[in-house]
Amino acid sequence: MKEQLIRLSSDSAVYGISTIVARFLSFVLVPFYTNIFDTTDYGIVSYVYSYMAFFNIIFALGLETAFMRYVEGKSGDERKDIFSAPFLLITASAILFSCIIHSFTPEIVVELDIRPEWHSIVPLAAWTLAIDAFNVIPFASLRMQNKAKRFAFIKSVSITANVLLNVFFIAGLRMSIIAIFIAGILSAALTTILLIPTIASQLRFALHPKILRSLLRYGIPTIPFGLAAMTVQVADRIIMQRMVASSTVGIYQANYKLGIFMMLIVSMFQYAWQPFYLQTAAQPDAKRIFSRVMTYFTLVGVAVILIVSFFIDDAVHLHLIGEKYWSGVGIVPIILFSYLFTGIAAIFNAGLFIEKRTSLLPAITGVGAAVNVGMNIFLIPSFGIFGAAFATLGAYVSMAVLSWVFTRRIYPVAYEYGRLLKIVIAAGVPACVWYLQVKPSPLHQIVWEVFLVVFFVFLLFGLRFFSRNEIKEMKRLFPRIVPR
Repeated sequence: MKEQLIRLSSDSAVYGISTIVARFLSFVLVPFYTNIFDTTDYGIVSYVYSYMAFFNIIFALGLETAFMRYVEGKSGDERKDIFSAPFLLITASAILFSCIIHSFTPEIVVELDIRPEWHSIVPLAAWTLAIDAFNVIPFASLRMQNKAKRFAFIKSVSITANVLLNVFFIAGLRMSIIAIFIAGILSAALTTILLIPTIASQLRFALHPKILRSLLRYGIPTIPFGLAAMTVQVADRIIMQRMVASSTVGIYQANYKLGIFMMLIVSMFQYAWQPFYLQTAAQPDAKRIFSRVMTYFTLVGVAVILIVSFFIDDAVHLHLIGEKYWSGVGIVPIILFSYLFTGIAAIFNAGLFIEKRTSLLPAITGVGAAVNVGMNIFLIPSFGIFGAAFATLGAYVSMAVLSWVFTRRIYPVAYEYGRLLKIVIAAGVPACVWYLQVKPSPLHQIVWEVFLVVFFVFLLFGLRFFSRNEIKEMKRLFPRIVPR
């Protein structure tokens, strides 16, 4: 088991480095945008990108996951055929979809309440969607070939280009929010160029109807799952835009982005997790490995939530985001917990993919989407951005619970519930102390927050969370830090 966990960790590290670099560079744009654009303009950008997120799911036709499931263990011409069929279908359908969106630009501008001088946002968004769809299968192929470094390089270069183009267009040329979408389509095109060697090495110009039928049969049920999942992620912006105002959307989006610290952990884990569990499922001790993964993931996630929640106020007042957006910083801990339950649900869902029961995913995510939409509609009028944040958390918790209920009947895993409870207790004590205490002066507050983090670690040891083998391993790695 140790070897498999080390492999998952190393893959997570490679994907994580690229994800951290990419997401961090992208996050750099948040203080950049929020210190230049007012809350209304930034809200419009968030609003449009929320719609784009839905269309990304539709453009991919559910074939990314299907490709990864069926290409495993294949080689030679058979592998090329499984690559070519979904790649060609996605390319053709994406061009068609983008042409349709482009042709309805005037109507869409009116519907989304975009200023007439910003009408070019719509076609730019449409063709960015097409290029992103074109890149889906090549990226999935790199992941299934365990070419994590190549994957990481391309992602990092693309995001770096996006950031630099944004700075050039906005700070250098003084362009409006249209610059954000121009930078987006150019960086997407650069990604395609970098993927050409991967595409050229595997592409065969044949659709192979039999392969497509198998892939679509597996992938189509994941489209409702993807749309429902995206509803949980971005529907709050759309509902908020309709019920409140663009300025509120802008404040919410800026502070939601501060959840990047937990999102990074979850993202780099998920990139490595799906290939890992598909390749590990056949091993006799697979379920024991998956159980341990849940424990370690939860421990890391809870630690990140505590640290970020304690120190986020200090970071924000260093102008991590523009001062006009500070009123929303209270939603950050809620968003962090939402990301944690996203990762937990992903671990539970592994059993559904292993047993090819993906038809249950739409039900799980459909409930999550319904909870999200219902809570948003009910809470936003009274609680504003805090209502939207709690709606997001409620949706992810409900999805994780349903995933556990379904999976335990299909692919039961004996998770380490006792150890998970100890994590909750060890984190809950310092969190309650931090929440209930009277805030001291800024300098004393930082010292106090550091103490609470250390207290969390000592509580883990006091509750005997770590096994003897784990303590021995930690003593070997950190001989002067780990307590007796």
